Order: sequence, then structure tokens, then C-alpha cells
Amino acid sequence: MAWASLGKKLIALGAPVVGGALGGPAGAAVGGAIGAALGVDAEPAAVEAAVAADPAALDRINDLAPQVPALIYAEMSRQLSEVNRTMRAELVAHSPLQRLWRPLWGLGANLVWTATGIALVAAIVVAIVSGEPAGFTAIATALGYLMWFYTAPLAVVGVVAWGRTSEKTAALAGKTDPGLIEAVAGRIAGTG
Repeated sequence: MAWASLGKKLIALGAPVVGGALGGPAGAAVGGAIGAALGVDAEPAAVEAAVAADPAALDRINDLAPQVPALIYAEMSRQLSEVNRTMRAELVAHSPLQRLWRPLWGLGANLVWTATGIALVAAIVVAIVSGEPAGFTAIATALGYLMWFYTAPLAVVGVVAWGRTSEKTAALAGKTDPGLIEAVAGRIAGTG
């Protein structure tokens, strides 16, 4: 059994906050807190057995609801730290491909996007010249499929470009902007 499956059961039993958190990215962290509160292993099967054996276990699980945001925040912070550690390692890597894969991803996506645009323009010209209405239907269908094809790569390119711009601006100014976690923590503390 996975944490998300146990979360659905806990929601049905009357623990919506904690059960819902089990289905998210911090599910294992929340599951660990549940296991500790129930005195069992941090395993979905052990928690499920404890809930089935003790009706008061659900009350102890619901008592964890105020801690859920902090658990989620801590897990997100840990995940972002890992991503940032990887990105810093890439910046100082000896291999140019390891340092440059993000810009190369953007370049590749833009080359494919440009080639597809040229092919679509050519197809439209051919459809106009030939006067075949079926050509326009095929183009409209292709555009619908291409929308899904380009969503993920262009989203990655956008996020990477935005992040690289922020990094370069901060480096030129000789300062480091706070990361997402630091910015959120600053807002919560009233200093950001």
C-alpha cells in the first residue's frame, strides 16, 4: 500500500487534513509523523493496521492536523535544497554538457519549435495553392496535437530562462537574491 492510498482511507474515516497531505509530495514525511504518533513503523500498512485495531488512533491522527503545514514546508524545503545543490554542482562541473544542458534544452526546443512553424506555414501555403479544404482540416488537427507536444518543453524553457535571468542579474549586482524558501520565510516573519 502507498501513502496516497492510505490517505484516501483516512479521509473517508474522518481525517481529511492529514489524509489529504499523505497524497501530496510530503506524504512520507506526514506518514512518518503519523507512525510516531501511533507508535508504529512509518509504513502505510503498519499505520493502517494501527487505525483498524484502535478506534482512538484516528483522534491521534487528527491531532496532527496543525503540524501538517510545517511538515509540508519542511519537505518542500528539503526538496528545493536538493535541487539547488544539484544546480550548483552543475554550474561548477568540469563537463560543458553538464553545465550547459539547460541552455541546450532551450536551444533544442526553440529549434524544433521554429522548424515546426516553418513546416506549418509551408503546409498552409500548399493548402491555399491547391484549394483542398482537407488540407486545412489536417493543419487544424496538427495544431491541436502540437499544443500538447509543446506545453512541457516550452514551460521548462520559460522557467529556466526566468531563473537564469534572475541569477545573472544578481551576479552582476554582486548580491544573491533569496530563494523561494527564504522569500516565503521572510514574508511569514514580516521581513520580506
